[in-house]
Parts: sequence; structure tokens; C-alpha cells
Amino acid sequence: MHRELTEVLSRIGYVRSAGSPRLRNMVHWAARRGELTQVMRGVWVADGVPVNVARAIGLCETDGAAVLTGPTALALHLQRPLPLLVHAASPHQHRPAAGLLVQRRSIEPEHVLGANLALGRQMLRVRVTSPVVTAVDLASDDSGAAIDELLRRRMVTLAELEAVVLNGVGRRGQQQRRLVLRDSRDEPWSAAERLAHRLLRDGGITGWRTNVPIRIDSMVALGDIVFEVERLVVEIDGREHHTAADAFERDRLRQNRLILAGWRVLRFTWAMLLDHPALVIDQIRTALAD
Repeated sequence: MHRELTEVLSRIGYVRSAGSPRLRNMVHWAARRGELTQVMRGVWVADGVPVNVARAIGLCETDGAAVLTGPTALALHLQRPLPLLVHAASPHQHRPAAGLLVQRRSIEPEHVLGANLALGRQMLRVRVTSPVVTAVDLASDDSGAAIDELLRRRMVTLAELEAVVLNGVGRRGQQQRRLVLRDSRDEPWSAAERLAHRLLRDGGITGWRTNVPIRIDSMVALGDIVFEVERLVVEIDGREHHTAADAFERDRLRQNRLILAGWRVLRFTWAMLLDHPALVIDQIRTALAD
């Protein structure tokens, strides 16, 4: 590869071919040799660099108003690998491009944050929607999964979510977002907890709180669903529970301490909640009656 291109790539991680004819010729020559990959119109990276990462950075660099949104923003907030399809919003019109989905939309400045993305040896800044806007955006498609995750991590609050939903009147998918937010009013931290809360409400069972810290000597146990008067804790094992060996062991130790401290504990799995909801409610009612 030409030394000038190598210097540009080592300095900023990508090269734009919209400069001089000489630079364009160097880029096209390197591309024909398989040394550069085009990630979007006019933006090239060294072959082997993750294309989705380069697209996200290239979009933010070439469009100063573009903001990464949806699954792309969520991955950045949770420090996970980016999805292959980069989602973004911009007040400017963008041509359809492979690997990019740019919605024509302006994001309020107070809901735009900076995030770091590594491109080769460079750490570059991109713009992303805030966690609360990201969660609300996704609620029309993910049944509240992002809301659950960000509530569990204490990255958003119900009040913040409600404010953003109220501010989005008229947006496509707004009715679904409202329904999901209403379903989130007891702060579920997983899809299984969300389903358990729904079953309790539909069954007319009251007097419970969620994610309640219970102090036992020097330990604090967090109860998924707690009936404090009846000293009953309902633990919900989500779909991913059996793959987390450390969490499985911790949950059993915590359950033993709760029982020894005079609490009763009921455990329900995702399959129980989904396939036998009447049995779940009947067992909780029986425990409360005792």
C-alpha cells in the first residue's frame, strides 16, 4: 500500500476518497489490490477491519448530525459487539447503502451522547442516543427487552422513560411504546419478571414490591418479588438462568439465608410462567393464605 495511505490509516483509522484526484487514484489502486475495503460511499478502511464498526464511524465522520440509534446504540451502552446492520438517525437524506439503515430524524441535543469505538489502533468518538431514548426506540419492536436490561443496570428510570414516550406523540410505533411502558410500571429486570408481574396483576394479587433489598446480618439479598407483610419472596429464573453457573450457586446460597432468616421462598422458571400460569398464581395464593 502507498505510504501516504498507510499514514492516514494509522492516524485516523480510515481514508476518504473525496480529496484530490491523486488520492482517489491511490485509494482505487489499493482497493483493486485487496488492501482497502469500501464501507460506505467515499470511506475506505484497511482490509480486515470490522466493516460495521467502520460504517458507524464513517457515518458520524461524514455526517456531523448523524447519531447511532436502536440496536447499535444499545450495543455501545452495554459494551457489546455492534450488530452487522448499523442503525442511525440524521436530519439529512441518505442514499440506501449496504449495512446502513439511516432514518431521517433529528435527535434532541440533550439525548445525544458520545461513545468510543476502536478502529484498528485508533479510538474514535461517535454519537449515540442516550440510554433512555435507545430503550424507548426499541420498545416498539423488542417487547421491552432493552427497557428491562437498562432498568436492571440502573441506567434509566421509569420517570425518564415516561417523559421520552410522552414527547414522541405521533411517531410510528408510539402506541406499542406506550403499552410496553405501562407494562413496565413495576420495573421488571427481565422478560420473565415482566411476565410474572403481568400474571400477578391479572390475578388481582396485590401487596407486592419488586427488587426489594432484604438485609440479613451483613448480607443484602435482593428479592425479585417481595410480599413483606407475609414474609414471602417470589424468585423468578429467566430463560438465561441455567447458563449462568455462578448466578445459580449464588441464588441457592441466598435462598438458604432467606429461609433461615424466617422468609418463605417460591421459585418459578420461565417455562412455568409461560406454560402453567394458573399453577403459578395458585401456589402464590396458597402461600399468602398460609
